[in-house]
Amino acid sequence: MTRELVAHNHPANETYTQLHSAIPKIAAGFVTWFVLMAWLFFDRQSLVALPLAFITVLFLVVGLCFSASFLVWYRHQPDYDRHPNEVPFRDWITGKFAVWGSQQSAGQAAAEILLPMAAAAFGITAMGTIYMISSSLIGSGMVS
Repeated sequence: MTRELVAHNHPANETYTQLHSAIPKIAAGFVTWFVLMAWLFFDRQSLVALPLAFITVLFLVVGLCFSASFLVWYRHQPDYDRHPNEVPFRDWITGKFAVWGSQQSAGQAAAEILLPMAAAAFGITAMGTIYMISSSLIGSGMVS
């Protein structure tokens, strides 16, 4: 039972049509983490440096394209569509998110958007850690 007199103004009842501004920032953080871990763990031989450089340039170009498209969208957004003040992330994540004429939890939508990038970042970190441990064990002669 809630103590609020007006329950319909609660953020959990709010339906949002736009992503919160923190979601693209978190996604960019995961992509940056992926690229940094690739360079940190796998730049050991001269054969790997060129593909890593190409992958880094690819992610840089994709990030710049997304940033440019966001800036164009933001600057040409109609005045009636703009929010006068940003909704706090805590309120946004507890609300609902409009998807293809339906609604789902905003937290679930954020998880579905960020999960592939998080899995790639955590996966390359785990693979790099295993690679470093196994190469140090083989180099020390503990495993033949």
